[in-house]
Amino acid sequence: MSKHLMKLFAIISMIPMSWLGQDKDTKTDKPVEAVCEEMVAIDDCQESAQKLASLTLVSFDDSKFYNLVQNAQNAYGHCFEGYDKSVLLKLVYNSGRRPTEHSTIPTKDQFFAKLNELAQDGYTIDVFIFTHGTTNAIALRESTIRGSDILNNLYHRNDGLGMGNFPLRMVYQMNCVGSSLNQEFRQAGAEVVIGSRRVNFYPNQFNAFAKEWNKGNVSVRTALNRANTAASRTAMQVVVKLDATANAPCFSPKCRLGKTILSNDRNNCAYRYFDCQWGLDYPEYQSKDGKEIMNHSSKMIISGDSNMRKNTII
Repeated sequence: MSKHLMKLFAIISMIPMSWLGQDKDTKTDKPVEAVCEEMVAIDDCQESAQKLASLTLVSFDDSKFYNLVQNAQNAYGHCFEGYDKSVLLKLVYNSGRRPTEHSTIPTKDQFFAKLNELAQDGYTIDVFIFTHGTTNAIALRESTIRGSDILNNLYHRNDGLGMGNFPLRMVYQMNCVGSSLNQEFRQAGAEVVIGSRRVNFYPNQFNAFAKEWNKGNVSVRTALNRANTAASRTAMQVVVKLDATANAPCFSPKCRLGKTILSNDRNNCAYRYFDCQWGLDYPEYQSKDGKEIMNHSSKMIISGDSNMRKNTII
């Protein structure tokens, strides 16, 4: 029976029959105010009964995307704030804000093992993923999580947590092309999943997103919108511009004098650079400047309930 249905039955059981028109002569020993107070108490009890946990997966090797992440200076401590239990999978972690549990084994098997432990212990889980990614895959240092792995471990189960009942609430993916896995997480049971369209050039927007999310009453969509500032985009655009300057021999034709990969240039140098260095060989990018390509590629796609808030009870 769902929590919402149990709550409804509990409330109905306290309503005097005379209120329901069943027996006009029936009297109750409890005044209306007392009944209402008990209803509020049930609501508070339901809220306190939900245990929230976060699982944070961090795994990178050296690459161009990792250079972006380093410049982003993400604070993983945001992922622990306000949860009854927080689990971090990261090889090394020395920051001040500590999770409840730190595992130095950020692998596919450990990811699913910890998710299973949290679910078996009755937690509703938010997941934060900071890794490389390709289409339909989360790329870790020593293993890869594919869409089929998500379904095999979280959906195809026989313990009551399968078939869309796994207690995932929100999944935030920094990994590139994260949106290609939105459907698998949703099918497993997640209420809302976030992932970039293609290469995520703006990993630095996580900190602002997390601060908004941790307020409790800010929706996923609003938190993403507030994090997507001009200043955050400009910071990463400068990093990419410097990379293009350092790797000019990679692409041709070059940008015209006075132009950069961030400018409008009839030579389409931006398209040539993002194809050569980032694998973004898409026809729609041929006439766009670098800023437009980065913005389009990094768009965070929301699947599920975009109005989900951290204080939402499910």
